[in-house]
Amino acid sequence: MKKWFLKAFFLLSATMLLTTGLFELYSKMPVCEERVNGRGALNNSCLPYDQVLAGDYRVRKGQVYWEDREYAPEKNCGFGVYSILANITSFKCLLEMKGYIRTVEHRTLIKVEKLSPRFRVLESKEPGLLDWQKEQFYKYAVGEQGVYFEGRLLEGADPKDFSVIFPLGDHDFWSFVSVSRTGNMTFVGGQSLGDVDLTLFRLLEPSKCPEAFTVCETDDLAQLLQAKGGVFGALGNDVIFLSAYKLVRFENKVSPGMYMFSHKAKRYLHTQGTLYELSVDRGRLIGSPSDYKDDMIWFRPDYKPLSQSSEAYLPWQNEQITQYSVTNDGVYFRGQRLDGADPRDFKVIFPFGTDAQWKTFYISKSGSVSFRDEINIGAADFREPKILLPCDVSASGVIHSCWSFREVLASANVKGVVAQLGEDVLYFHRHGVSKFIGAASTDFHIADVDGVFYLIRGGASYRLLRNSKFPALNFISGWGT
Repeated sequence: MKKWFLKAFFLLSATMLLTTGLFELYSKMPVCEERVNGRGALNNSCLPYDQVLAGDYRVRKGQVYWEDREYAPEKNCGFGVYSILANITSFKCLLEMKGYIRTVEHRTLIKVEKLSPRFRVLESKEPGLLDWQKEQFYKYAVGEQGVYFEGRLLEGADPKDFSVIFPLGDHDFWSFVSVSRTGNMTFVGGQSLGDVDLTLFRLLEPSKCPEAFTVCETDDLAQLLQAKGGVFGALGNDVIFLSAYKLVRFENKVSPGMYMFSHKAKRYLHTQGTLYELSVDRGRLIGSPSDYKDDMIWFRPDYKPLSQSSEAYLPWQNEQITQYSVTNDGVYFRGQRLDGADPRDFKVIFPFGTDAQWKTFYISKSGSVSFRDEINIGAADFREPKILLPCDVSASGVIHSCWSFREVLASANVKGVVAQLGEDVLYFHRHGVSKFIGAASTDFHIADVDGVFYLIRGGASYRLLRNSKFPALNFISGWGT
């Protein structure tokens, strides 16, 4: 009996190892899809190229293409009631739910022209150019029909006097903007602007926030200048909105003391005493922002920063406090109202300690109600929180070792932290908080199985799910669920 049991055990272990190895190989298999000019049938496999030119220009069967690539995880599981049966019967979906997901390379090929001796990709010849400036040349090519930018013909561009220029400066945040010139025409990202001298463009530095408040989304130029972003500037008496593929001019909008800022991925300009919101298509200014009353709370006369800063706090703790503001009737975290918070007894707290690793954990309290970021997590007594140390557990349930507090601290921002507050267990993660009411009322421990936290009690295992909404009372039995 014992021999039979040992043989079965080793056979099962070998099968599991082999299966896991095959799943790992599956997840690493290359997947590629392509379309030509964004139209036509999708090819589920990418054909090889005959020649790879500089930049993203490619040659196949004598035809030159510009290749645009994106990478995304392969999704095999559907959503909704009608997808349940398909998900159950799909081998790929089952693997996806186990975490074995392949990465798909999506190619979009833009036809340029037939390959000829005249076709060439531009290269930098000027000395002293920076790396990002040299790379911009590879977006341009010259052929039988004229000049191309990222595979698209620049109407009116003459190859004889065409040049790639850098009128905005050498800082690498301008690498998002491609500027070229031919004759008296200037192009930005392939768009013809006419006779515009961009050396006269003066950047309007993004403000951290209007007036003295600190709730704006970003003042990082690199983020604002990316393809779907952009920045404001002045060109003479006109305000200019500049992005990677667009330049829009708003005539006679320049005024002393004007400023721009970003909030909730939107762009705002305050000039000539008026607050403007940039439209979604980035083509016009809206004089009455739709979210002025709700989101632009800093324009309320009773709006002020939370007055809690103290010399007793560390710099990172004072920085956390600056993210909160109050009005006579509410409390706000980065511009989001905290439902249930009373400005009269509201306070930012630091229950986990003073180590700077906790600086991304925003915890606050109002009366008996606590908050993580802007999420109301209900009654939670943070006076004596107990950080729970996960133990490394194999799939068979064998405990190998338990984490140290330093290991928990080091992984707090990535994996999150599990803590016991009274009889409840709270899982703090980057999506918010998951609360498990009464989970600590009996003997239990926290396990880490392949990077996933589980709560073990009464012989059953419950996966601690990362949910974006609160409360989340999810006890799902079994390691693999």
